[in-house]
Amino acid sequence: DDQGRRIMWAWIFDGRESVSQKTSMWSGTMSLPRVLWLAEDKTLRMAPAEELALLRCNARRIENLTVQADAEQPLDEVRGDTIELSIEMIENSATQFGVKVCCSPDGKEQTSIFYDAVEKKICIDTTRSSVGEGPKSIESGPLVLNSGEPLRLRVFVDRSVVEVFANDRQAVMRRIYPLCTDKQGVILFSRHGVTKVKSLEVWDMAPTNPW
Repeated sequence: DDQGRRIMWAWIFDGRESVSQKTSMWSGTMSLPRVLWLAEDKTLRMAPAEELALLRCNARRIENLTVQADAEQPLDEVRGDTIELSIEMIENSATQFGVKVCCSPDGKEQTSIFYDAVEKKICIDTTRSSVGEGPKSIESGPLVLNSGEPLRLRVFVDRSVVEVFANDRQAVMRRIYPLCTDKQGVILFSRHGVTKVKSLEVWDMAPTNPW
């Protein structure tokens, strides 16, 4: 662009049945714009375009949480299906840790975003994202955290789209189609060990156009 940035839009596959795609007359969508650059070590880096911050409103911040082993911690003050989350989590002994979004109160619908410390991957699990249509699998990308490096997540939820950026080095995304009436819960979780959450920031996201 005119600032010398290399900006990429990805394509997010639909995942619905072909009949639904033909009936609605659309399939798939473009992702959020991401800026690509080379780090000093010549590895590829990526991050959401900074202009997306213009959509932020109603900021909330939580600091210094501890999620116990094999436990979930609902965040009553953090809800929504058009939100941005910025989370910094410190890897202790947990094998998997992360956040669930678009959660229904009964747990029937939820989309899990987590780091697998054994497989060294950032994952998005949509096996329970909807009681209806949509992909039912785990999408993952390799991510090796350096010694002492926290997991830094940027999570964007836009109704049927969930996009995740991790440590400026990896991104995973999925379409989801939750059907439950109340499907806006956000939950932190940790498996097989304790996880420290240094900070969590959340913003509601305004639409890019008013109509």
